[in-house]
Amino acid sequence: MLFNGVIFGAVMLAASYFTAPDLPVGIRVGLAALSAALFGIPMGWFAARQAAELRHAPDGTSPEEERLAMRAVMRGPVPTDPVVRQAASEVLQSQLRQARQWHRPGLALWLAFTALGVYLATTGSPVGWTTVVFLGFFVGQIWHVRHLAARSALFEAAS
Repeated sequence: MLFNGVIFGAVMLAASYFTAPDLPVGIRVGLAALSAALFGIPMGWFAARQAAELRHAPDGTSPEEERLAMRAVMRGPVPTDPVVRQAASEVLQSQLRQARQWHRPGLALWLAFTALGVYLATTGSPVGWTTVVFLGFFVGQIWHVRHLAARSALFEAAS
């Protein structure tokens, strides 16, 4: 959590040299520390909590079975080993449930950021290029949910 906050603060500090070159260094550091505390650390906690829930196979699987199960969630054929298939199916269902839960709020967020990026680009801001990044996240969010749903259907057909 603290690591995410420090990284986010460092990125904000570096970005401030491009977005507001006339700010004094003390104000830059203060704003970077504030953004790290208010955004970076809470997002690190949230991401760590979600990763712990989504990135491990159920108990009773060996490390090799867990590796195969995690790979099968996103690509490749449905595993023939019933233990690996069951582990992959459980992880896949957990990821799909969470992806669907955050699908609409995520799309709204990326669409709003894309609109902000378009506004910044049309006003001549040096950070207008972020429009492409936000639009990429928007498309990626749509693709991810559809991909997980297709993988889930593939697993159900194989069962």
